[in-house]
Amino acid sequence: MVRGGKATVLGRLPHPYHWVAADDLGRMVAKGYSREEAKNGVYYVYGPERYVMKDLLEKYCRALHPGVKKVSVMPIPLARILAFLIRSAELRNAAELFSYFEKVREPEIPPEQLDVLGKNEINFEKWIESKKQPR
Repeated sequence: MVRGGKATVLGRLPHPYHWVAADDLGRMVAKGYSREEAKNGVYYVYGPERYVMKDLLEKYCRALHPGVKKVSVMPIPLARILAFLIRSAELRNAAELFSYFEKVREPEIPPEQLDVLGKNEINFEKWIESKKQPR
């Protein structure tokens, strides 16, 4: 979403989602596999905070790409046409995914269902700090 000093979101994406850090997701999935009572279940993993994608990308750019002054929005139909013209399967697939997020809201899940695999430990600020530190 950030390339060549520019940031772009595909589609309007008006719905907020609970974004999840990969480290939290990995820990929660491992916990699910290690618990006998968790076998054959369906589980939801939501991050600790809810953001609209454009707002989150703007916050990300302020923290890690301060040279990016504006986040652009590329309409889904334009992304599809561009993907066709440049023969980009990656852009075509991204346009399909973001088309879904443009239309579908995140379901409301009762907290007791969200807590089965544990709580998320990483909010956006913690995640940003981990990206600033050399590995």
